[in-house]
Amino acid sequence: MEQVVRKAAPKVCFELGCYVGVSAMAVARHIPPGGRLITAEIDAKYAEVAREMVRFAGLDKVITVVNGRADDVIKVLRSEYSVDKLDLVVLDHSKWLYKTDIKELEKERLLRKGTVIIADDCLWPCAPDYLNYVENDPRYQTERFYSIALPGLFDAPDAIAISTYKGDDYD
Repeated sequence: MEQVVRKAAPKVCFELGCYVGVSAMAVARHIPPGGRLITAEIDAKYAEVAREMVRFAGLDKVITVVNGRADDVIKVLRSEYSVDKLDLVVLDHSKWLYKTDIKELEKERLLRKGTVIIADDCLWPCAPDYLNYVENDPRYQTERFYSIALPGLFDAPDAIAISTYKGDDYD
């Protein structure tokens, strides 16, 4: 994931599913100066822990932790967070919502040609509707990177899907 972020050099990033902020901090390390990451976490306790972790890491000028449902945050990215277009999106929340949320980002016209979307845990616990969508929609170029989820526990096959949005008629 960090290699993808480093290569993309995104200025405006959005993460859906923060938990305690580990992936947000990994992404933020590779955002160029002046860039930012908005991360949404539905659980208030986890969001507060993430804020503390981000503050402790000295990244509170780069990362904004929002306590709320991802779809609700998507709807206010423009009005409350001054986002025009996103350079990078990280999907790491409820897998069954990946497709719904990517379609909401499209509807809100927050994607631009070249937006990179990183979707974690696509095979375990799995996001088949999302994978089918981004692998078959001509607006996306998608590649899977295979791994093992929970190595040593039960070695479930997993994958991260990296997609690049190639654009739409409104771009």
